[in-house]
Amino acid sequence: MEAQGQPLRFLCDEQILEIPFFQRAYVWNDENWKDLLEDLLRTSGSHFLGSIILKYANARAATAKKAIVIDGQQRLTTLSILIKALYDSIENKKTKLINDATEALFYTLKSSDSNYLLSIKHSHNDTEQFQEVMGTVVDGEIQSPVLNELDKINEEDPRQLIKRCYKFFYTQLMNISNDERIDLWDNLFDRNNKILVVIDLDDNDQEQKIFDTINSSGVRLTSTDIIKNALYQKLIEITKDSEKIAEYYKKTWAETFEKDDDIVAYWNTEKSIGRLMRQNSELLLQTVAIIKGIFDLEKKHTIQQLADLYKTEIENYTEQQLYDFIDEITGYARIYKEHIPDFNSKENFEYKNDDLEAVELRVMHILDKNDISTFNPYIIYIFKTYEGQDSVIIEKLREIERYVMCYLITKTATKNFNKDCTTFINDKNGNEIKKRIDEFSNAQLKAGISENVSNKLGAEILFWIELKRRLEPKYDTKTLQFNYQLEHIMPQKWETNWKCVPYVDDNGKELPDDDESKKRRYKKVYSLGNMTLLNGRLNASISNNNFKMKMEGEGKKKGVIKYSSLSVTKDDLVENIYNQNKQWNEQSISERENYLGKEVVELWGN
Repeated sequence: MEAQGQPLRFLCDEQILEIPFFQRAYVWNDENWKDLLEDLLRTSGSHFLGSIILKYANARAATAKKAIVIDGQQRLTTLSILIKALYDSIENKKTKLINDATEALFYTLKSSDSNYLLSIKHSHNDTEQFQEVMGTVVDGEIQSPVLNELDKINEEDPRQLIKRCYKFFYTQLMNISNDERIDLWDNLFDRNNKILVVIDLDDNDQEQKIFDTINSSGVRLTSTDIIKNALYQKLIEITKDSEKIAEYYKKTWAETFEKDDDIVAYWNTEKSIGRLMRQNSELLLQTVAIIKGIFDLEKKHTIQQLADLYKTEIENYTEQQLYDFIDEITGYARIYKEHIPDFNSKENFEYKNDDLEAVELRVMHILDKNDISTFNPYIIYIFKTYEGQDSVIIEKLREIERYVMCYLITKTATKNFNKDCTTFINDKNGNEIKKRIDEFSNAQLKAGISENVSNKLGAEILFWIELKRRLEPKYDTKTLQFNYQLEHIMPQKWETNWKCVPYVDDNGKELPDDDESKKRRYKKVYSLGNMTLLNGRLNASISNNNFKMKMEGEGKKKGVIKYSSLSVTKDDLVENIYNQNKQWNEQSISERENYLGKEVVELWGN
């Protein structure tokens, strides 16, 4: 990789700057154009317009020098349009002006050629419109119809952004003097005015990793962009028929990932993968790669390498193999979109083990709320492999649920989830995950809820305990939305208002007021037995107050009783403790631990 500050004149030294055929369309708008022009028209200060990332293609004899634009197509397109608008706006054009313009915007295969070609070879999205704006070189002049059709350009039409960009620049430039326009031209083409950083990549450089490193703002280049282009560009190279492949692209990739705004929004939704954010589309492609063995954790592959792994995979593919692979990707995409949801607080959940939709929603919610996406490949594999066999899919999903919850509750290290997923996919008999589940005992699950239970996990466990309780006939409402607040009954800051509550053991025997008793109480505070769910958030002064005030509230400040719509609060605390005039202490917490532990075993134990 080599990075250098460059003047805009670097365009004169290039021949073909190719926007990958299936790269995203031009998206800059009035605000971007205005900022760029105002910056360039400033009479003082330096101008830095950002970076361009180029990857040079292998040169062949009798062909033009070509670089693939990995990043910077928006900037390059805009600057080219500005050059053209500026050229058209300057009166009494000089030979120098024509030479600069033709060298920056066009190239010839040979110095003796009179046939000029556009230097920037646009993607299928913008080729026609860009060609119309740039025009052609005829008898030493650049001619295009766009200048005479400015009135026809709709300034609100999102499909005419390239034409609108030209109209914006030309109109704004005509509002300044001709001398100022000439000064701007000279400034743009000044060899000492290094307004861009051009980064040249070689074959060993990973564009995804480099882009992530240098790009701290703007639209991040994704693995999806690179993989998509690699697949369809290779088809074009094999078939030599870009129109045919463009139509195939519309029927496959565009139909799957770009059909309407809602679909685009879904695939662009980002989720955290460790310290990185990745779009659903990238996670899908990683999922496919894991299922097919392209992505191998044993080889320490990372998601930053995903695009290169795909490129290596398809390097020797035939035309038919590429068609089959693309069809496979889009097929998995439909399954992924249907079964990997983006949760909000409005989903209705119900505890059922004989209904595929209910089980699927429960399992995906548990994974989502605990930030576990590593099982997505196995889940997608299950739905594809056992399509139409609902009972088998339910069994497989329940195994994932039990496996994950056993790990979370017992606080067993989860660093092997990625490898486990691959193992389960490759285990055609399905015995491996059963063996892993059997390694956990019911005693371990009960012990796991007795200390250091996180708020996130505590809320999830109590929510599903609540829904399972609602299978009993006495409950009219069987479904709930996940929109409750987790509360520690004995507050985390218990020393402020609870010091008067004597320390006791699990049987109610009073303990001495010493450090050991204090440590034991802190441990009990973070037990599931001390947690509940409320349908409202307590005021901080009530939340940290003594048990009586915490339950009753004070004045307009509501207490637990007012928010106790759930059994885990109403029955466990209001009916069994408060209404019985019992004290909430270590004994009460331990007793609740015991019966919640039994319910946890019923849900996820052996």
